[in-house]
Amino acid sequence: MERKSPILTGLLMAVAAYILNVAPLQAQKSNFTLGTATGTQLPNCADDTGGVVGNCWGLNISCPNVTAIQPYDATVKVTTPAGQSLGTVVFITGGGGVYYYDTYFTYGTMLINDVVSAGYTAAQLVFDNPVAGWLTGPAGDGNGPISLACLPATAMQWVYHSVLTSGTPLCSTGNSGGSAAIAYALSQYGLDSILTLAETTSGPEFSRLDYGCSPKTRYSACALCGSGTQYDSYGLPNAEEYIDPAYTGVVNGEPTGPCSEDVEGSEQNASQLHHDSILSDTYPPQLSFLTQLRVLFGGEDKSGGAIPEGLDWASFITSSATVVCVPSAGHEMANYLAGAEQIESDLVSYCKLP
Repeated sequence: MERKSPILTGLLMAVAAYILNVAPLQAQKSNFTLGTATGTQLPNCADDTGGVVGNCWGLNISCPNVTAIQPYDATVKVTTPAGQSLGTVVFITGGGGVYYYDTYFTYGTMLINDVVSAGYTAAQLVFDNPVAGWLTGPAGDGNGPISLACLPATAMQWVYHSVLTSGTPLCSTGNSGGSAAIAYALSQYGLDSILTLAETTSGPEFSRLDYGCSPKTRYSACALCGSGTQYDSYGLPNAEEYIDPAYTGVVNGEPTGPCSEDVEGSEQNASQLHHDSILSDTYPPQLSFLTQLRVLFGGEDKSGGAIPEGLDWASFITSSATVVCVPSAGHEMANYLAGAEQIESDLVSYCKLP
């Protein structure tokens, strides 16, 4: 079964950038409430040996319906420039965000060092639950990722209040699952009120969880960079490692989770999965932002659902958004020099107050 994407054909075949339509910007009421976070400065950043030099903070985050863990729910590694900070950039890796950006990606250290050298503060977020980071459930209200996304959204709010230099912009970039964390923060938690720039890379993949958690050939759409048609399905390994834990609290099929069940042919969970999507049918998403949005995809990205799902979300944004294809980059965007350079250039060029 093939679905037709609502994105214009010209956007789908673009090789560089396409500017989506612009509507008047206004803040909207969020569907979900942010939690609270308390930071404790740590003696070192022992879990990121060999990474960019910085100071680490452990965050105790209290979110409605999300079970806290000990000793910390998240760690924030902060690296400051030599002079006055021009702004702060939040970095989040893929999946449940359990790795530091600088050492996870091949060019992560280069990218962050260059951004700091350009005058920006870098704040790397790592979510400490060993099961699946911020995607570890179950949530107390019966939801999945849409409620668990309170953790990264609240962590970004902590950075805004505790790290950001007053009068400078807060910006963010996240890859794959990290881009989903940013998209939930904007569309469901109202973080456009504090984010000046959001650069999502290789996603967000949770735009329609019911499409992603489906058999391989059920849903497909055009991709960018002449890549032709791609399927939305995440595939069974991704379902077991990243989506199922949001509902079961465990990985690798014990017990079998709703995403895995539907990837293998069941449709019994499709309604719940749509309900939990960024583009939720139950919680109408905010789609006009005060935040400037840039959505990056790699021309070599063949992973399950990244480009079709990311374009699903981008196509509905009614405020200023730019979709960019980096032809020589794959899914792990900052593992490719061209991808890392594009992210770096965008952050330094566009992380500016209006």
